[in-house]
Amino acid sequence: MVDFIEQKALLKALERTVYKTYYKEIVKTTPGRGIVADGWEVFIENNQVILGNREFGTIILFLEEGTKPHIIRAKPGKVLRWKVGAGDKYAFAKKVNHPGTVAQKFVNKALEKPDLYKKFQKILEQEILKILPPKLGI
Repeated sequence: MVDFIEQKALLKALERTVYKTYYKEIVKTTPGRGIVADGWEVFIENNQVILGNREFGTIILFLEEGTKPHIIRAKPGKVLRWKVGAGDKYAFAKKVNHPGTVAQKFVNKALEKPDLYKKFQKILEQEILKILPPKLGI
């Protein structure tokens, strides 16, 4: 079938399919919502369709895989700052002992959803049918 379809058109069909299925699910299940969830994108690079988060990839990795307890240090001449409670109070420190983060596996959970995979297959089939040459009579 690939002989009848231009590679660029096939990649665009795959990109649309990933967007309609896995992208929407991963954005919906990204912990914390906000800017990290908004950073997801589907794009074509080096003849591959990629679902990624270029801006917050490191944070995504920490959320997905979790972290061990570790020390966070401020850059020289700077301090760490974080909000305390619901008011306008902040805490400041040169270093903090981070307790670690529990792995949330939200990306893996989305990729392993059987119903989402079936939806992906159905949408990809529809997208490919749209780009098949009419002479195939399908």
